[in-house]
Amino acid sequence: MTIFQPLIQKLDRLKKTGVTNLVRQVVKEEAQVIVNYNTDKQLEDRGVGYDNKKLKPKYKRITVSIKQRKGQPSDRVTLKDTGAFHKSFTLQAFSNFFTITATNNKTDKLVEKYGEKIFGLTIPNKNRVARDLRPRLIQKLKRRL
Repeated sequence: MTIFQPLIQKLDRLKKTGVTNLVRQVVKEEAQVIVNYNTDKQLEDRGVGYDNKKLKPKYKRITVSIKQRKGQPSDRVTLKDTGAFHKSFTLQAFSNFFTITATNNKTDKLVEKYGEKIFGLTIPNKNRVARDLRPRLIQKLKRRL
């Protein structure tokens, strides 16, 4: 037995359990953080979809007026009035990707109007999520070794 045999055995175990399983586990644990990038950083703060483009069509004049009375942003489409739609966003993790959807009764209508691009992260936000989750993943990998 070599001095590296214990490490080799641990690496073999890690290979069998799969790094993708660890990634999926971290993504599931941090689902709300990831969803908040979609709802808060993209939709509410910038009014953009996963393609990083402004959501169109813009709000109608009456909606702008209502939003202004409520003190809500009216210069961009946020898809947030009461917050119920944003709160209904969920994340489902798979082996090498994740999806974001919503369960609100307005979902179908909003997807019809604005498209599927309201769900998902821009490339810069995907990079931020990867950066944010990297320490958790490394920690889990070290525990397995």
